Amino acid sequence: MSRTISGGVFDSALSDGRAGVEIELLHSHLCASTADGDAYVISYDECQLEMGGYSGKMLFCRNADRSITLFSEDKHFTKALAEAAGGRLDEQLAKQNAIAKSQSRRSAGLGFGLLVGTAIVLVLVYFGIRAGANRVTQSLPVTLDVELGKAAYSSMPKEGAEISDPDVVQPISAIVERLAEHAKIEGLEFELHVIDSPTVNAYCLPGGTMVVYTGLITAAEAPGQLAAVISHEMAHATLRHGLSRISQTLGLSAAVSLIIGDTAGGLAAAGEVFRS
Repeated sequence: MSRTISGGVFDSALSDGRAGVEIELLHSHLCASTADGDAYVISYDECQLEMGGYSGKMLFCRNADRSITLFSEDKHFTKALAEAAGGRLDEQLAKQNAIAKSQSRRSAGLGFGLLVGTAIVLVLVYFGIRAGANRVTQSLPVTLDVELGKAAYSSMPKEGAEISDPDVVQPISAIVERLAEHAKIEGLEFELHVIDSPTVNAYCLPGGTMVVYTGLITAAEAPGQLAAVISHEMAHATLRHGLSRISQTLGLSAAVSLIIGDTAGGLAAAGEVFRS
């Protein structure tokens, strides 16, 4: 019983070199015919098989001198050909299936390798941009830190009124001044603000704008405890963590805009970062 499968033919005698055909699988040979009535016959005894094509799943059947090639990508073609040939093409079919599986595994491996490689490149680019942004921000003048700190402080909620009572402010100011002598950055002057609030906290903005809440002062059991918290916060300013945070949050473009003088946009962006 014959079976017909749609496919194509390669023949140099054709005007386009190829044409669509209907391939009939008979007991002794393949018989293909075009819509124009051209007929092609390839016996199973001379048939040379090869798996390939764009998808890698197209089966090519060539005659002895390879002048005629019948092909199909129909998923049933291989099984139908094996049944029609009665075992005469089993060895070739097994070999081509093994090649196809090997190529599939190789393609999968290459795809996985490409995926891993792409991921590594993206990670390297990400950290490269962060490192580049950090180098750019560290090259900025300290005066920019001061501008950023003042802009951020003026726009941030204070959670209470600022205290000017020297009995409260002076002891804290003395701690800040003593610690400032050990600052690892020149040209940085710390500006203290004591806020009347139960919040147990303190922070230091870029440029040395230092904020201490009375809640922290009350909670401290000894001047050393208070000094430890204040020194930690001051270190953020001396190590320029604020600018690093801006570059990491807003990207290298923000740092570049600052270094070329676009401080208006940079300060506005910085205010959003420190308020978040």
